[in-house]
Amino acid sequence: MSDKLNALINQVSDSGLLPDTNTHKLRFDVRSASSNRLYRVSIRKSTNQPECGCPGFIRHRHCKHLDAIAPTLKSAVELLALEEGKQ
Repeated sequence: MSDKLNALINQVSDSGLLPDTNTHKLRFDVRSASSNRLYRVSIRKSTNQPECGCPGFIRHRHCKHLDAIAPTLKSAVELLALEEGKQ
């Protein structure tokens, strides 16, 4: 991953980028605004859709964490697509 992508994710995550899995890419943790909990945010490889590990997303497939980082996440997905296209 590029330094630009890491810098972008570091704007919204204390943990930075985590390794990809077989099913998810752009994995990182975000802190809850109302507690000390960390929730894992990632992009599902098969659908290219964002996901969050918080109870709200698990129940409703939507959450405030994804809303809060939407612009950054969109930029990260676009940057990753450009990087993957260069390979």
